[in-house]
Amino acid sequence: MLPLSGERKNAKGIVCGRAESSDVLRGTTTLKRGFAHMLKNGVVMDVTNVEQAQIAEEAGAVSVMVLDKLPSDVRKAGGVARTASIRIIEEIMDSVT
Repeated sequence: MLPLSGERKNAKGIVCGRAESSDVLRGTTTLKRGFAHMLKNGVVMDVTNVEQAQIAEEAGAVSVMVLDKLPSDVRKAGGVARTASIRIIEEIMDSVT
């Protein structure tokens, strides 16, 4: 397991602003280690069509979740995420490994 703890004085990153009298760092070692730790077993990608599923597979996704709309679009509309139609799900299953 990657150690995620560290002291603030040893953090190395790009200062991108100030918040409550301390620097806000971007790209710290802790952030980079944490991100790598989250991705070590693979990721599940949200897709809406065959093309997106193929791109996700090529990029190394371990699985895909087929939705009617992407979560960002659902949040904008203030709705609920719904699964895609069975026809689209079957098309995606036939197109990826």
